[in-house]
Amino acid sequence: MYRDFECIFGVLFRARIVSLLLCTLIALCIPGSSVAKESCPWINEATASGALEGPVTATVTHPEMNKDTDVATCVFLHQSGSTGIELRIEVEALSGTPGAYAAYAARCGSDGVPLRAIGNEATMCSYEDKKKKKWVSEQVVGRVRDHAFTVRVSSSAGSADRAILREKARKIAEQLAGFLF
Repeated sequence: MYRDFECIFGVLFRARIVSLLLCTLIALCIPGSSVAKESCPWINEATASGALEGPVTATVTHPEMNKDTDVATCVFLHQSGSTGIELRIEVEALSGTPGAYAAYAARCGSDGVPLRAIGNEATMCSYEDKKKKKWVSEQVVGRVRDHAFTVRVSSSAGSADRAILREKARKIAEQLAGFLF
């Protein structure tokens, strides 16, 4: 009789270990309920924080039904009290038509200043956002192969130094163009 209990306990112990291992395996196979934060394909939050001189919040959007992983809009915002500074990066695929980039480059108009060594073509200019009337913005519009891009740095401080904003936009545009090559 003592042997029967020993045998039964041995079987139950092994069954408990097997069931514990199965439960662990099942738990590992179930996807987590938390969703990973999507990151910008070209620069990370640390790089944006350095450019905007402080911690940033990031928003990344991809156009619907686009398989190109290099097409997205990334917005990084650094808020310091009542003043905000924003970095916006937009990359779009150009269609095969000959004038596709010309329409995109029109964002700078005739006021654009050509930039050398940034992509195939790049122009820097001021930008006035009708939605953010008191914001001061500078942007670089450019092209690398079959992608057009815009890098815009904006500040809610009406007295922001445009030269500093231009330099920030130019540096980020250099990094972006290097990545898109």
